[in-house]
Amino acid sequence: MAGSAESVHGRGRLGRTVHAAAASTTAGPRQPRSRDFPASFHDLDALLVGTGRRTPTEAERAELGALAAKLPLHLG
Repeated sequence: MAGSAESVHGRGRLGRTVHAAAASTTAGPRQPRSRDFPASFHDLDALLVGTGRRTPTEAERAELGALAAKLPLHLG
């Protein structure tokens, strides 16, 4: 299935979540939620950096502060 989450981002629930987040990304910063990520992180950036699918840039690492040392988050 061309364009499916599995073919674009790999198999499983996280791949579908990344695909859904990418599809709903807006140009502005994310809406405030109860998360540990700074408000300047878009939902997709928080998901990718938080799970280790993308390494944070130096600027992002500085903005994350102490949280950067705890990434990627291991859930389960």
